[in-house]
Amino acid sequence: MPKRKRQDTVDAVDAATVIAEEKKAQQGRRLQHGRQKCERLCLPQQVKDMFRSWGEDDYMEYADNSRVAQKSDPDQVAWYNYVRDHGCCGSCDIELTVDGEVWLLGCNYGH
Repeated sequence: MPKRKRQDTVDAVDAATVIAEEKKAQQGRRLQHGRQKCERLCLPQQVKDMFRSWGEDDYMEYADNSRVAQKSDPDQVAWYNYVRDHGCCGSCDIELTVDGEVWLLGCNYGH
């Protein structure tokens, strides 16, 4: 009987590991998909101008992890948040509405 309980425990742990690995793989696929979509975005001129203006500000001298996403696209937003969360120190994030579409723009800055 103890052997059976031990096997049940091992099976439960294995199942939990498989589920966790699958969730991680799904998240990775979603992030990759969001990244590809963000990289192919055709940015409106107003969004490009906003990024350009950030480059002219002294306090943004060390900005990195620049990112942009359409707020209406959950895959793009997932990638945007991932990039923000894995950047340096502070972050600057704004929403800009252009022709009814809300754009998320951001970067990390510091050091």
